[in-house]
Amino acid sequence: MTTWVLGNLKHRASSRTFVVVYAEQFSCLKRSSMSTFNYVASAQAPTAVNAAVKGNFIVKDRIDLIVSKETFVEVYNIENDLLSLVYQFNLYGRIEALETCQMQGRDTCSLFIFTDQGRYCILSYDPIQSTIITEQHGHPGHHPARLADDIFVRTIGRERNLVVASIYSGLLHVFPITPIPSGKGKAKAVNTLRPEPFAIRIDEFLILSLVALDNEPEPTIAVLYANERKRRFIKTYQLNLKIKSINEQAFGYQANARDSDYLLLPMPAPYTGFCVVSDSIITCHDKRGTYNSKSTSINFTIMSAYSDFTIDEEQNTIQCFLSDTSRVLYVLRIWFNINGAVVRIALESLGTVVRATAIVPFPNDRVFLGSAQADSTLIKLDSKPITVLDELLSLAPIVDFCLFDLDKQGRQTMVCCSGADNNGSLRMVQDGVGFLPKTELSMAGIKGVWTLKQKGDSSIDNAMVISTVHGTRILYIEPGTDVVEELSEFSALKLEESTLAIDQVDNLIVHVTPSGVRLVENEPNGALLDEWRPAPDKVITVAAVNGSQCVLSSGRGELICIEVKDNRLAYDAPKMLGHEISCLDISHFQKSYVAVGLWGGQHIQVLRLPDLSNVAQDASAEGLVPRSVVLTELDHVQYLMLTLGDGQLVYYRLGQQGLVDKKQLTLGTHSVFLHKLIHNNRPCIFAASDRPTMITSENKRLVFSGVNLKEIRGCKEFNNPIHQGVIVATDRSLVFGRINPVRKLHITKAPLYNETARRVLYHEETKTIAVGTSTVKRNIDDGSEHYTGWLRIFDARTLQELNAYSLLEHEVVESLCSLYMEELESEVVFVGTAIVSEQDKDQLPGRVLAFQVLTNYEYKLLDAVNVSGVVYSMKPYLGSIIMSVNGSLYFLESFKQDEESGKKLRLVPKLHSNMIALSLDTRNDMLLVGDMIHSMSVIKPDDSAERRLKKVASDYNPNYMQTVKILKEDLFLGADASYNFFILRQMSEDARRLEIVGEYHLGELVNSIKQGSISRQPSDTGDGGRLLYGTVGGSIGSIIPLEQDQYEFLVVVQQNILNIRPSIGNLEHRVWRMFQNGIRKAEPHNFIDGDLVESFLQLSYMEKEMVVKGSNGGSLLPCDVEKLQDIIEQLANYR
Repeated sequence: MTTWVLGNLKHRASSRTFVVVYAEQFSCLKRSSMSTFNYVASAQAPTAVNAAVKGNFIVKDRIDLIVSKETFVEVYNIENDLLSLVYQFNLYGRIEALETCQMQGRDTCSLFIFTDQGRYCILSYDPIQSTIITEQHGHPGHHPARLADDIFVRTIGRERNLVVASIYSGLLHVFPITPIPSGKGKAKAVNTLRPEPFAIRIDEFLILSLVALDNEPEPTIAVLYANERKRRFIKTYQLNLKIKSINEQAFGYQANARDSDYLLLPMPAPYTGFCVVSDSIITCHDKRGTYNSKSTSINFTIMSAYSDFTIDEEQNTIQCFLSDTSRVLYVLRIWFNINGAVVRIALESLGTVVRATAIVPFPNDRVFLGSAQADSTLIKLDSKPITVLDELLSLAPIVDFCLFDLDKQGRQTMVCCSGADNNGSLRMVQDGVGFLPKTELSMAGIKGVWTLKQKGDSSIDNAMVISTVHGTRILYIEPGTDVVEELSEFSALKLEESTLAIDQVDNLIVHVTPSGVRLVENEPNGALLDEWRPAPDKVITVAAVNGSQCVLSSGRGELICIEVKDNRLAYDAPKMLGHEISCLDISHFQKSYVAVGLWGGQHIQVLRLPDLSNVAQDASAEGLVPRSVVLTELDHVQYLMLTLGDGQLVYYRLGQQGLVDKKQLTLGTHSVFLHKLIHNNRPCIFAASDRPTMITSENKRLVFSGVNLKEIRGCKEFNNPIHQGVIVATDRSLVFGRINPVRKLHITKAPLYNETARRVLYHEETKTIAVGTSTVKRNIDDGSEHYTGWLRIFDARTLQELNAYSLLEHEVVESLCSLYMEELESEVVFVGTAIVSEQDKDQLPGRVLAFQVLTNYEYKLLDAVNVSGVVYSMKPYLGSIIMSVNGSLYFLESFKQDEESGKKLRLVPKLHSNMIALSLDTRNDMLLVGDMIHSMSVIKPDDSAERRLKKVASDYNPNYMQTVKILKEDLFLGADASYNFFILRQMSEDARRLEIVGEYHLGELVNSIKQGSISRQPSDTGDGGRLLYGTVGGSIGSIIPLEQDQYEFLVVVQQNILNIRPSIGNLEHRVWRMFQNGIRKAEPHNFIDGDLVESFLQLSYMEKEMVVKGSNGGSLLPCDVEKLQDIIEQLANYR
């Protein structure tokens, strides 16, 4: 007998109420078109790791990993070589610098954070309230000096209670780390005299690297800087905190630096000095020898990240890890003699990893590599090759993406071009639900799983029946205990055989194995009441049980119905169906039916029970055999669903006319098995496969939601005091958990192996994805780069590569577009490129290529035309193609098949009125241009026969654009390089100026905006004018149009939430969301911060009541808590 204790499994079953309307105010979301008023919310938080440190931030005796991701801070515990998220929070600001520091009298560390808007805060964790405390906050002060190109923040001293920062040119800012004053009376008065931050003026204006030197009697820093002649120097400073200045009396170290020096690495105490890194040499400056130096030559490279040094006292060495732009990980070791002087320095290559932005070493040769361009990884170094132990999934940067509904069932799929620097991938993103595992029991060879109710209590499951390849196993929970034990026998079940089907009727169990059907008592020592066996030369191959009825087949197309009557098994003559039976299911409808899958003929039949008369039938169009079938009722609609061997699902509505409304879609890549579940008190279907899917119904429309699991064999709900949720079976284990009612995105990765994805396009007719990829090789001698590009074709279902086309030497894809061409009677994919030349990077040429898409997934090259610039963007326009080539607009005027190569495509320049036209969007005869400097402009054709293009309206404010989108004929959305969204309107048809009608600081750099959504809304509702965007930081967001009354209501909700929840770090929400581009600032308007509004869902009920009442100076809302919750849940689900 085997025993498991399922500890800590108790939790409350959660339910969710979906709102229909609230005073008709939000019922029109699905009908809304593009609007001046918009709701912006994240579907996926940022995933790029910008910085990482370690410290005892949460618990004094545990060192955690702390990472920053754009505006988020996440704390991970490393246990059993896995990264476990223990806490996260977000700030109203982009995190530019993250450092640990130490408050006096505290046994845990604090975090010093500096944001892109020039504000700092010092944060600690309160273990009693499980919240973040703001210890200090503020602005270092407004100075006439300009903001530094690179910001450096370093903690100084062994006590780590001082932070020095280079923020403005010619200034050092010093931040004493002191706790919040406490005490009473005179003590309080004394404690309030806490040291304030101050600035020290220095002569160096262009600091390239700054480090703190620990083993010094006074706070000391070393800087690498360049003068106005671009010559480089190294200098040390000792800080005098009493006079808030540089200690002029102390001798500082000064030395010339190489022109290629760019990085300083400080030695840890008790050693003194620092290392200087250049592109071809590393030099160690040892203060014990009056800064005598030791050097080692290295191959040409540029380091992108480094770790702190760690000390090996036995070997008398120190070491740190470095990673370069080519993704190579190194270890730098320095050896010392007994006097502490440097005797040797060496750099060793360890292998290829991700391109790191942060490196944090941990004990036992574990190292965390944080990346802003790939998945961050926890690696093990005690083996070669390097072993990846765990990963933090990242979409960053999202360079481009496409959206498509593969099966036209309302299940949107997003495919992103993610990653950079030869570390790219395609990421398939789908909306779904999450499975939250609690406990896992190892168990190999599972074929199916069922549960049995406790005798006398139909609400409690106390036994699990697991069918394996070798027999049946019983896991039993004795009533009143939390111990799961495996029984060698249970009632009169035949455990030496695999179970085909099992179910209960009253206090009896019907058990089907290959050798027969048994009716037994439902208790561990129960007796056998009756048994039915097939003929001696037959075995049961498939069966289904529904309480008092059982249907089975023992081969040769024979179908038998057995009923439980008076504690006995009763059966009639079998029905011969002419073909072998592959699968069965019995309905739970008011009338009993059996669905039968067959190996031939009419592949699916529905028969009435118990007489087995035919009700409906159909044949598989592909001739494929059904592998699994269910009859179910969802949202008062009866369905028959079956799966085929290639992973496809076919489903029908079962009505008076039989099987109607046949539809088909793909759920997996191989056989899928369907299981009935009750989730949130509603029936649903769990499709177990390599891509598990939950099938539910909303408004009588099926909704297909991916589940974050892989290779599932079976699933069953389980209700017991020790565990309320579901059990899923894999090929190796039984996993107890629950399905999270909060929907989330599920991401599948398809690595590109030393390439970067640049542009992506979905082709509907062939269900393929065209991807422009490239790789870059760097010369180790001079750092020069050599680009190679391809157009690769992938299957949209599996992301398997189907074809590839090589481009010219140094040529890379910059834009993609498709158009149906009448003269060819087929779709043509156009590719715009850039030819990257090391000789003249300012005048890059390009090409336009046209590929005919054939039905066999082949892309046939029709022609290629040279152009005198980079083809930054291409869009369908006026029945042809418009493209931006540097600052000019070109139009595809004609395509002549009989012309010679290079002349078939006739491209005509139409307009030159831009600096660099980076982004285009079209609608009817309107063209919107986003310029690198000159914001947005609207272009239209004139009335002449040539239809010349002319600029009809422009935004005269300078804005460095990233991407643009036409919302309506007179409404235009732009995302700029300063992390802003803004909306322009052409007030009248004759107006030449585009007026600003909406502004909002998103805080992330948007690369692409597409119309659509990845939410689970049924397909017939449309996208409702929704937009989806992807960012450099790896976040995905949605823009939802609002009516004016909806906007005004949510403005009040937003402010009421801010009034009751002080921001972390005392960073102002209003200031954070202000439009700012370095030239002007403006208050945010006509945008709603959806992430702030949806934070209402995480508030306590008391806090929610305060929001509704408008506590702390807010406004009373015209609804109660429940109605407001419904509205916000609707918004969250709709994106």
